[in-house]
Amino acid sequence: MLAITSFAVMVWANRYHREYSVFVKTIAPLLAGIGMAAVTALILINFNLMMDTEDFSMIWIMPAIILGSGLIGLIWGEILIRRNTMNSAHITGEVPEPELQPTTPV
Repeated sequence: MLAITSFAVMVWANRYHREYSVFVKTIAPLLAGIGMAAVTALILINFNLMMDTEDFSMIWIMPAIILGSGLIGLIWGEILIRRNTMNSAHITGEVPEPELQPTTPV
């Protein structure tokens, strides 16, 4: 999740915050995302060593549950966007946030 978040921050910063430097909006999130993806790959490759077992269910099913839940989240987000609900408009940034009007004391 941290790797995906890093890549999402990079896209968001490049889309909405052009005032930041290239390092802040592209290079730093890209390096963080690549590093987190590498850590995730190492964890999945060496999962049997971390669990200290050769049991099939522990080695393959547990990581599949974690990766599957992320996939379900991506699919659910796509469903919300395609339904064109008010929530999906806020997710995609199509609806500007309402500005709060200052109130005067009575």
